[in-house]
Amino acid sequence: MASRVAALLLLGFVCTGFVAAEVAVDCCLMVVDKHLPLQVLAGYTIQEAGKGCEISATVFITKSGRSLCVVHPSKRQWVNSHIKYLDSKKQDSEANLETTSPARQSDMAVRGDAKIFFCVLLIAGFCTVSFAQKLIDCCLTVMDKPVAKGLIVDYREQISGMGCAIDATILVTRRNRQLCAPAKGQWVVRLKNHVVQQKKECKKRAYTGQNCVGVPRE
Repeated sequence: MASRVAALLLLGFVCTGFVAAEVAVDCCLMVVDKHLPLQVLAGYTIQEAGKGCEISATVFITKSGRSLCVVHPSKRQWVNSHIKYLDSKKQDSEANLETTSPARQSDMAVRGDAKIFFCVLLIAGFCTVSFAQKLIDCCLTVMDKPVAKGLIVDYREQISGMGCAIDATILVTRRNRQLCAPAKGQWVVRLKNHVVQQKKECKKRAYTGQNCVGVPRE
């Protein structure tokens, strides 16, 4: 009985180590102190050092679903202001949803679709504005630190001169986090080959199995 308890405790310790390692990989490895325009932001999370991550940071989520690592709110006032704005916007949205009747919501949805249509036309006419917003979603720096291949399900290339300042490889984790890696390097090449092979195998298996969790369908 005692041996079984000891084995279970050991297994729990090992599993905890693996979980902590996975969380650490999905953390911001470095941050930038660059003021971001509010109009491209949809939400945020706070990363605290010592809770699975090495550094403290603010992770702003853009409307396109990408994550941007900036300084912790305790270090910059503009970060605090952005957080207060996003919190206020979320509260207003929830309050409006609770006090709006179904008929009114339907009417608002129709008007919203019309607004979206005109916004698309407006954006198409002012490509320079759209292009400027895309710059915010670029890797500003890269970390030349090997990442466990079991955590990565996809990647894309970032090419300087195509809206971004530097060349980089953007790695996508199973939890849909983006990690900025160098454009070249032996470990990056091996990781890319692994992703390509993994996609092929998962497609054959109809994306079933633990190894295919988070793998994008083709």
